[in-house]
Amino acid sequence: HPSALTEGGLAAALPELAGRASVPVELRADDGRAPAPIEAAAYFVCAEALTNVAKYAGATRVTIDVRREPARLTVTIAAE
Repeated sequence: HPSALTEGGLAAALPELAGRASVPVELRADDGRAPAPIEAAAYFVCAEALTNVAKYAGATRVTIDVRREPARLTVTIAAE
């Protein structure tokens, strides 16, 4: 796990991940923490999506939207 994920959660770790992406990433993430296993799964879904965008999508930008609700974390990833 990245230390930013462990220490600060998705809101802290995703900007670092987006900064390493091959295309510009617009990132929206709600504050607050979800349980660690859920945050880790969401982080690695985003990481894999950005890898796939670079390899296959031919996209010029990506949007990642993370919404936290009381019993749910929703991650939406769109490539353009």
